[in-house]
Amino acid sequence: MRLNHTVRRAGAVTALAVAVASGPALAGASFAAPHKSLSATISAHPQAILADGKSTTRISVKLFHGHAARKAALTMATADTPSGGGSCGTLKATSGTTGRNGMFRTTYTSSSVVGFCTITATSGSATASVTIDQLDPTLAAASTRYTLTAAAKPANVKADGTSTSTVTITVLNGSTPVAGDAVFVGERALQPKACGAIVLGAATTDASGQVTATYTSSTSRGNCFLRAQEAATGANSALVIHQSK
Repeated sequence: MRLNHTVRRAGAVTALAVAVASGPALAGASFAAPHKSLSATISAHPQAILADGKSTTRISVKLFHGHAARKAALTMATADTPSGGGSCGTLKATSGTTGRNGMFRTTYTSSSVVGFCTITATSGSATASVTIDQLDPTLAAASTRYTLTAAAKPANVKADGTSTSTVTITVLNGSTPVAGDAVFVGERALQPKACGAIVLGAATTDASGQVTATYTSSTSRGNCFLRAQEAATGANSALVIHQSK
């Protein structure tokens, strides 16, 4: 699921212990602002880079007023995504103005800490976020690739705002559980407002290579697409939770 937003040793995901912001992003995220005519999109290419303190990714933001591109000032900010030790690097520009085509671009340089960093662009009431995975350079050099599986029980919940599902995420190196690996979960509604909230129970995997999360439904019927990713090698897995009346 390379959520246009929204990852991979290719974009690990690490947001445990807190509610994951709706929709980030795994490859490029897009969120409508409270004012219906104002919106923003953001993307990172690539969305996973080495945690070596020098690798970079290009961040692109576009502002819209209705369906038309908008020229306006915006600000950029980084925030550590709970990742059991992850830390953000730096943005070349933390503010600027979009061009006539509504585009603004800057460069993000990684830190030397494996984990996730969320980058947010804001212009007035419009905001959009994308999460970058900073991969383990040693594992990358050895071409090590973990596997990640994610399963939800139940996979069908009532769209009542209170029904829950338990999501279990497992990370393995071959058949060996990987402990202490940061995990991130991004979401994207396949129908308007169909995603609820997900809260991870820990910042990293336990001795069994697992972490669990609780998904609470929204009040909108439809399908919510979840993508889980681990930080060290970027292995990921997707699942869909169905919300029905």
